Amino acid sequence: MSEAFALVRMLAENLHLNEIPGFVNLTSSSNIDHRRFVEPVQALNAMMRRSWWQRIWTVQEAALPRDGILMCGSLEMPWATMTKAAANWRHHANSCCSLSKEKLYAVLDYATHGEPTYITLSTFQRNLLALETVRPGGQESGEQKFMRTFRLFSNRHSTDPRDKVYGLLGILGENHQPISADYKIKMSDLNDMLSRKLLLSGQFAVLYGEARHLDHGTGPSWAKNFGQTLNRVDQRIEDLRNNNRQDYKAASSKPAAVQVCGRMGLAFATVWVDEVSTTSRVFRAWESKEDMQAFFHECAGLINFASRKEKSYSLGGTVKEAFLRTAFGDRCRSSETQSAVRRPREAEKVKLKEWVWDLADVSPETKLYLGNNIKYNICNRVFFTTKEGLMGFGPSNMRSGDEVWVLFGAKVPVILRPLETMINREENCSGTSQSGYMARRHREVIGDCYVHGIMEGEMLGQRKEMTVVLR
Repeated sequence: MSEAFALVRMLAENLHLNEIPGFVNLTSSSNIDHRRFVEPVQALNAMMRRSWWQRIWTVQEAALPRDGILMCGSLEMPWATMTKAAANWRHHANSCCSLSKEKLYAVLDYATHGEPTYITLSTFQRNLLALETVRPGGQESGEQKFMRTFRLFSNRHSTDPRDKVYGLLGILGENHQPISADYKIKMSDLNDMLSRKLLLSGQFAVLYGEARHLDHGTGPSWAKNFGQTLNRVDQRIEDLRNNNRQDYKAASSKPAAVQVCGRMGLAFATVWVDEVSTTSRVFRAWESKEDMQAFFHECAGLINFASRKEKSYSLGGTVKEAFLRTAFGDRCRSSETQSAVRRPREAEKVKLKEWVWDLADVSPETKLYLGNNIKYNICNRVFFTTKEGLMGFGPSNMRSGDEVWVLFGAKVPVILRPLETMINREENCSGTSQSGYMARRHREVIGDCYVHGIMEGEMLGQRKEMTVVLR
C-alpha cells in the first residue's frame, strides 16, 4: 500500500506523466520490466477496491469534516493531497499529457479483477473528485442538486436499498432534501414518490438511463429504481454520458410542464419527433476495439452508408457527416471547456472514418483515443434509424415502433413506447393548462437517447406542441 501512497504524492506534485519514475520505461518498446510503474498502479487498484470506497454511509465521513485525513493501516495522508493528486491527473491526462496517457492506457489494457487495469487511474480521479464536490466549499446549489449528488454515488452499496437515498440527505442541506427519511415505506413506494416529486419539479434526469422498473406491473415506467447499484465500468460510462447530457439543449429553453394525471400517470408538455424504424444489436461495455469496428460496420449497413454517404441528411449536412458525428454523440471529452466536452474536430472524424470504414492501419493509441471518446456514447445502447431518416443511439431495449419525443425542459430526447390503453376522462387533466392536443394513448418510458440534428433545440417551433401521458 505504501507504493500507492507514493504514487499519489507524485501526482500531487503536479508532475507531467513522463516525469513520473518508471513511466518512460513503461511505454518504451524496448522495455521488458513493467514493475516500476505497474506495481504502484496495482497497489492503487487494491486501495481503491477497499470496501470504504463502496459504501454509501462513508460518503458523509469524507464530506462533512472540513480537514480530512485518509488512514490505511499505519499510513496516512491529508485529504487535500489526495484531492490535489486526482485534480492533477485529470488536468494532465486530458491536456498536455493526453498522448502520454493514451500510451499508458495501451500498456495497461489488460484485465485486473475483470476490468481494464488503466481504469484504476480514472476510478481514483472519479472517487476523489466526486467526494470533493460535496465537501464544504465544494457543494453546488440549485434544485438539481439531489439528482446530481445521487448520480455521483449511485455505485455505492448499502444493506438497505433505501439508504441509497437516505444516506445522502445529510450532506444536501435542508433546502435541497426532496424528501425525509421514512423507513416505514417500501423501496418501491420510495421510488414512485421520489421520482414523481423530482419530475414535477422538472428534474428529468430521473428518466435517464435504464434504471427504472422493468416490470411495469409493479410501478410506473417513469419511476427510477434508486436502489440499483452500478458497477464501476457502468458508473464511469454514466458519468461521461452525463457530461454530454448536460451540454445538450434539446428542449431546455422551454419551461418544463408536468402534471399528475390519475394514480400512475404524469402528463408532460412535449413535441413528437418520429417513429423508430430499425435498430441494431446492443454494443456491450466488455466488447473490444475490434468489436467496436465491426459494430459500426453493422450500423453503417442499416443506413446503406456506402451508397448514401454523400446524400443529404434530412436535418442538414451529408449522411457521412451525420453518421460520424452520431458515433461521437457529437461530443468529445475536453479539459478546455467548463462542460468537460466539446464538438469532435475534423481530424477526429477523419480518423474514425479511416479506422472504421476504410479499415486503415491506425496506431494503437489512436484506436484507444477514438474508443475512449466513443464508447460511453454507444455502450449498452443500440444504433437506430427513424422513418424520416434520422439516426441516433438509444436504450438497449428499444425496438421498431417506439417513438422519439422531446419533453419541454429536457436536455435530451426520450424514447417512448405506445401502450394499448387509452386516456380516460379522469386522466384528461381537465381544468388544467395543456400544451396543444393530448395524445390519446398512454406511453411508457424506455430511456433517453441521442438523435443527430435535434440536440440543440431544432424541433422546437417546427413541430406541434402536445401533451403526452406517461404510465
